[in-house]
Amino acid sequence: MSKTNEQCKNGLKTVLKFFSAKDQKECERNLYKYTSCGAWICFHDWGITLGSIVEGSDNGTNHYKLEYSEGFSDLAIQMAIDEIEKEADLIWNWANKEDEDGKTDAEKGIDFPYS
Repeated sequence: MSKTNEQCKNGLKTVLKFFSAKDQKECERNLYKYTSCGAWICFHDWGITLGSIVEGSDNGTNHYKLEYSEGFSDLAIQMAIDEIEKEADLIWNWANKEDEDGKTDAEKGIDFPYS
């Protein structure tokens, strides 16, 4: 089912309001600045994609695609951000946190926490 122009306009308004932004660029800055993982957002005509690249790792979080539809809401955005923050923390610890033997889980060959 295709999105109506009204759904797309309302969806974009919801995103901008959620991030206290006047435009998409400000939204990108606010998301990056106010998440501990420096999350990113990509705008599409059908909705948004959210994710994060993890410092000190060749990996990133899963990408969360949220479509502008009747169910699109602040809650859906916040839930995606919460998951991204959790994933980024797990990935960062896997790649960077050394245990008592001075090695990271990545160096010990322990499987990457997300695939």
